[in-house]
This record gives sequence, C-alpha cells and structure tokens, in this order.
Amino acid sequence: ALNPRTGASQTGCSSLVTLAGASNQPDLDYLAFSPTVDQYAKFCVDLGKAWNAGTVTAKFIFMRGTGTSAANVIWGIRGLSVNTLETPDTNFGAPAIILQAASTTLNQLVISAETAACTLSSPSTPTKGNMNWFEVYRNGSNASDTMTADSAWLIGVLLYITVNAANDA
Repeated sequence: ALNPRTGASQTGCSSLVTLAGASNQPDLDYLAFSPTVDQYAKFCVDLGKAWNAGTVTAKFIFMRGTGTSAANVIWGIRGLSVNTLETPDTNFGAPAIILQAASTTLNQLVISAETAACTLSSPSTPTKGNMNWFEVYRNGSNASDTMTADSAWLIGVLLYITVNAANDA
C-alpha cells in the first residue's frame, strides 16, 4: 500500500482517501498530492525470484482532484534495495521522472507514459529476495508541473521489471 512519507526535508502527501463508487462500481483509494510543493509517498515490495536485480521503470495512475484546464503533472520514483543483515540507512537511488498531461475531464484515469530506468541504490548490490523500498513523489514545485491549482490523486503505480527466469519457482 502507498503511504504518505515525511522526512527531515520532505513533506508527505495526504493520508489515504477512499472515493466510494456507486453500486457495483469500484471504490477508488488515492493519495492527494499538492499542486505547489513536492510531496512524497512510499511503499515496499519484493520484486520476485525471477527479477534480474536490475533497473525498474514505472507508470503512474492518477486523476485530477478538481479543474479541467490543460495541464501537466511531474511524477518521480526512486528506490532502495536492502538484503538480510544490511541496514536500510542508505539514500534512495537517483529518481526517474515523467511529465504527463492530466485529463481535462474530471474523474478520468490517466496512465502515464513509462519512466526512464530507475536504478535502486543498495548497501551492497540489489539481489533477488531483497526488501525494496520505493519513494514516489509529485514535483509540484517544478515550473513544468503546470497543474498549479489542482491536486493530483495518485491511484497506483505500475512497476516494470526485467526477469531472467520464466517464473519464481
């Protein structure tokens, strides 16, 4: 699950909010990210035994909270891979970012283009079976993020990995 993240110099996004769907429609859980400041959320995941322990790319699934004017949103992701008997007091790797046009219609999902490769930092070397932390953020303070009056609602993140086995057996 995505969770707001705050640190010494970081601001977390909103807490998880649920937008209730009508009967027989899905509820949408989202994190709202401010239009004017950089805000962060984090999640942890095992990337599976078939993962080649290389880079990761991502797509962001989001909606706009309000407004309908043409605008762009900047999303970023960075990662950290920690093995057993290692301490997770290592900085995240360099971010991979994507500039994506927001929908000009309310309540429409946008699935962003895929980011460039995100290299996970690690106290040693990323390895299968590691705990992998990812930090996602909206770069609301960047002048190219032009959705300056509206929150962006992050619904989810799609991760893409390269595998070197047919399955996790």
